[in-house]
Amino acid sequence: MSYEVQLAVYDLSHGMARQLSAQFLGPQYAIDIIPHTAVVVFGREYYFGGGIQHEDPHVFRRTMKIHPIQVLSLGRTSVSREEFESWCRSCTENGSYTVASYDLLNRNCNSFSHDAALHGLKLQQGVPQWILDVPRTFLSSPMGQMIRPMLENMQLGASGIGAPFANAANNSFSAPPAPQTAANPWANMKAEETTKKPEGTPTLDSFCRPLISSEFKTVPLCVKKISALLEDEVDQDALKRLGETLANTQKLDSQEVEQAGGIIFSKIFLQPAAKPAV
Repeated sequence: MSYEVQLAVYDLSHGMARQLSAQFLGPQYAIDIIPHTAVVVFGREYYFGGGIQHEDPHVFRRTMKIHPIQVLSLGRTSVSREEFESWCRSCTENGSYTVASYDLLNRNCNSFSHDAALHGLKLQQGVPQWILDVPRTFLSSPMGQMIRPMLENMQLGASGIGAPFANAANNSFSAPPAPQTAANPWANMKAEETTKKPEGTPTLDSFCRPLISSEFKTVPLCVKKISALLEDEVDQDALKRLGETLANTQKLDSQEVEQAGGIIFSKIFLQPAAKPAV
């Protein structure tokens, strides 16, 4: 017996990476999404956040208020659910994928999806290389190199990206597997039918895409757009002052870049699209 395996691809930036990454990282380092991936098989969605988790795909998306922008077919596997979940438990027991081993840059949800597809489900293909390359692309940019120490200190395995998903009503691999009663709920969906086009930003999109990092006239527009997503007035004021400095002097010192990067990446790009209902 074989089972269909799919890869659910989410954009944790909710379209913001596509709109603003070229402006802040530079055109050659632009990234379209901040990807989170999960493997969908046996009617469950398997992912790595606060440890290895699994959940009904519909419950996961409804609870987290986030939807995949793309669903890719990875093929079919002859590995049973019991065998795959035994592999998941072994990854937890040997320390490969635990809360403590989570690394935002080197061992994240996409790393797990890739290993789960190739090794756990014994498929011929895993996560697309362009998704796996996103951390490298970001870190190769000047801003990425500058704020890398800050991101490494954040380590979102127990909070940030991982925690919101782990807080959903899901199951970890310390629990026994539930009976296999449901077929893959996405089995009859095509990737293009589940692709959700990110909401546009008419004012910013009116400029040639991608935004050129040297076009300082776009800075006030970017600051206005980002500030609208911030809840903290202190962050809003800080970003506004940084924007004025950049627009007037066309440069920021290293401390100012780190401050701007901290606000943008920790409070916008690396947050889920919506908070789960309590």
